[in-house]
Amino acid sequence: KAEKVKQLKEKIKQKRAEREAQEKVDTLARERERRKGGQQMAETREIMAAQKRKLEIEQLKKEKQAQVDHRVRLREQIARDKGERAADKARSLGQDPKAAYNEAYKAYLEKQTPAKENPKEKLDRMIEAMDHLDAGKVAMQTLKKLISNIAKSPKEEKYRKIRFKNPGFYKRVGKFASAVGFLKCCGFESEQIEGEKYLVMKESSLNENTLQSALSKLDGALS
Repeated sequence: KAEKVKQLKEKIKQKRAEREAQEKVDTLARERERRKGGQQMAETREIMAAQKRKLEIEQLKKEKQAQVDHRVRLREQIARDKGERAADKARSLGQDPKAAYNEAYKAYLEKQTPAKENPKEKLDRMIEAMDHLDAGKVAMQTLKKLISNIAKSPKEEKYRKIRFKNPGFYKRVGKFASAVGFLKCCGFESEQIEGEKYLVMKESSLNENTLQSALSKLDGALS
């Protein structure tokens, strides 16, 4: 009888050990599934965020192009009005109204659309100037971080608004005209906000191609 009791206890002990072992296996399996699901969710969120950023940038580009088109149409309308007035005056003086119209029309457009420096050439010149600075590499590394943040999150205003006298920014970037010039080439403008100087990039100044070009040039200079 004692032997049977002993055997029964052994069986119970064995069953308990098997059950505990199986519970450990099940727990590990559930943990693996949980981690796998979490990883998939994170990847999905990242893909969705990237798609959202792309749509936001495309929308900003469309809005900016619409503003450019509007300004072009407005300039042309004003040029036509000036041409008509010049033609009327020439007609009243017995002169050639068509020639007067063309001259006034062309003169206004040329005055309103002065030749602009190639932005990419200006970026190159700013990088060349920074390259001659003792702290030029640090300045370019800081610029790369600033511009990367904007490229990744163009809607985040905090990345597009820099207090000029921020100690860290001023030490690495602000005190160098070439570094500040580089930011302005990317779309930043100087603004006074509550009595302090800021560098601000408005949404209308966002340009994905310009940002990517700037990052590419910085990468080349830092490599």
